[in-house]
Amino acid sequence: MAQSGDTLVFTGLNFFTSDYSAGATFLGIAADSVAIDSDTQVTATWDKGVPTTSSDANAPGLWFLKDGSTETHFAISTAVHTNALTVASSSSGLECSFAGGCTYEVSVSSGLASLLKHSPAGNYIQVCESPCEYLDSESTSSAVKCSLPAISTSYSNENFQISPSSSALDSGVHFGTGENYELALDGVMATGNDDSSSTCNVGMEFRAGYVGMLS
Repeated sequence: MAQSGDTLVFTGLNFFTSDYSAGATFLGIAADSVAIDSDTQVTATWDKGVPTTSSDANAPGLWFLKDGSTETHFAISTAVHTNALTVASSSSGLECSFAGGCTYEVSVSSGLASLLKHSPAGNYIQVCESPCEYLDSESTSSAVKCSLPAISTSYSNENFQISPSSSALDSGVHFGTGENYELALDGVMATGNDDSSSTCNVGMEFRAGYVGMLS
């Protein structure tokens, strides 16, 4: 198996050819097109690049589907492949407003765009601790573009209403002592506490670099 640009070339023996089509996956992402070159070679292409990996090797999948049938043959292989991500450069000197929306570009080795497109929940570019929205129509296998997020700060919220203030202050990460301490953060003010035998401390945690404001 060998990678050439946006393709993976599979080599083997006794590949199905006549009346068969082929499919391939890498990291669970299906190739956009797969060509059966001969009974010993198949070429799989990902339009946004062969999905990039960590430094660990991963096994791709290859199968053959008989035309007009559900008959499928899976190729048995012990071959693994590594397509480690490298970043060459990114947008420099980019200026944007608190509202975001400007395009940020990252020049990478082939394949990051495939991950961002097909697995956005776990793969994304983060700017100021917020996801930068992937722009598929503007991205290629080697140049990924995303739309910068809005930046919520005390200043931007007060002057530009980037993120409206809310009385429902809740980071989602609570801590405290005492049984049922989370009742203090459930938004219900009518629940009384009849136990005064011990002290109960309660709080909530915020992301690094962020604060909660009490008013």
